[in-house]
Amino acid sequence: MKLLLTSSGLGDQKISQEFLNLVGKPASDILILLISGAMEKERLYLERPIKELCDLGIKEENISIYKQNNTSLTDAEMMDFDAIYLGGGNTFYLLKKLKEKKFSQKLKAYMKKGGVYVGVSAGSIVAGPDIESAGWGTDADENSVNLKETTGLNLTDIVVFPHFTDKLKTEVNGFRKKVKYQILGLPDGQALLINGNESRLIK
Repeated sequence: MKLLLTSSGLGDQKISQEFLNLVGKPASDILILLISGAMEKERLYLERPIKELCDLGIKEENISIYKQNNTSLTDAEMMDFDAIYLGGGNTFYLLKKLKEKKFSQKLKAYMKKGGVYVGVSAGSIVAGPDIESAGWGTDADENSVNLKETTGLNLTDIVVFPHFTDKLKTEVNGFRKKVKYQILGLPDGQALLINGNESRLIK
């Protein structure tokens, strides 16, 4: 599987270059499916990633926005995209919508066929085995959608803790004692790259 899990997106040059390498196409030819973890009304969570992707040389007309009420996207249509970009927002809301629309199954099939997954903040958290850590600590997401089952997409056995700083070190160490999976504190401007058996930190 090919995953690029970021804290704050593709703005860092090293991270953006790794993304282009992972896709293996000129930026102008790349087709992106953009999924936001924000409510439909929160346009900022769409505007930022669109600008970020366009700044890489990706054409805006090659960026398709996934509507949360869309159930018509087929597995074959998913494979038309070179990468799926899951952006920031509320982690519980994002996972709930993915599960409600059975999009998680389509996404796993897409990944198994070589598709590239880009996660940003909430989009990085949902890729792991569980999202419960998103509700912990001083910067926790509110579970306003009352999501009971917090099992993630299980694309990796690592849970990313985005926007990590030294001030959060004690908190995150406490979280690690609560769970059996690995929690990776990921500062803004850094990313976890997973490509098959290769796994490395980009910073």
